[in-house]
Amino acid sequence: MVAKRKPIHLNRVEKVVEYIHQNLDKTLSVTDLADISCWSRWQLQRVFQEQTNHNLAQYVREQKLSRAAERLLSSDIKITDLALEFGFNSEASFSRAFKQQFQVSPRQYRLDGTLTGIRLPLTMSPELPLEQAATQVVRIEHQHARQYWGIYGPIDTIHAVNPEFSEQVKAIWGRFTQAVLSQQVPPCDYYFGIIDTLHVLPNAQVVYWAASDNPQFADKPDLELLKVPEQSYAVISHKGPASSFPTTLEWVLNNWLPQSGYVGREGFELERYPREYELHSSDAQMEYWLPVEKANSD
Repeated sequence: MVAKRKPIHLNRVEKVVEYIHQNLDKTLSVTDLADISCWSRWQLQRVFQEQTNHNLAQYVREQKLSRAAERLLSSDIKITDLALEFGFNSEASFSRAFKQQFQVSPRQYRLDGTLTGIRLPLTMSPELPLEQAATQVVRIEHQHARQYWGIYGPIDTIHAVNPEFSEQVKAIWGRFTQAVLSQQVPPCDYYFGIIDTLHVLPNAQVVYWAASDNPQFADKPDLELLKVPEQSYAVISHKGPASSFPTTLEWVLNNWLPQSGYVGREGFELERYPREYELHSSDAQMEYWLPVEKANSD
């Protein structure tokens, strides 16, 4: 078997990404990063944006603040010391940037005690489809208990003898769409596919929901209530037609998760689709929310 080789652009950008992760205690200006790369400042920013779909300066800032958020919850370090540790000039500048990313101050984040909103490092992966730029930033989100209203039914898993989950999921969405069209409710920004992995059914099946979290659907005919408990999630973006999503899911489970520092848990997996989602478009974008928890350090 011929070993896989990373595309050249991944090898080159990966060196910059690795340097960022190993030097988060430094200022890491675009000039600094250009000096250790083979590009000028303008070239580096252009290549980084093209290959990762991320602004370079913003990526550095998100990584600094995400690692700082983890430290806030795992230690009793003073916020001033934490700011200096991650290359900020002062507690004030650190707190201002922190609030822009997390919507709360560092002190409030520590008081809340919940790891949420952090961005994990870029994963340079030739296993992902090229339309995803062969890179992926996974974020960790903690979601409180939430209610959804929708249509549900059993679907096969890959362990079924002759799995037909594609047709089954399509049928459930068809029933949900008909139910929604019959209601006098404004369109939602997002719709959700929800897989209940807590309650596995006979014949290697699970329950799948097509649903909305819009409370205006409460008590509407033909829609059932689903209560999803509080959970932490790894949020993965998928770009491309829905038919290519299994490739992203395979990468998540086989490549990303074992190296992430997190472990999967039983719960409710979420597929979040924007209102104008086009099933077969190469530009379609959705999110997959995988229930996880931080792995034990032992």
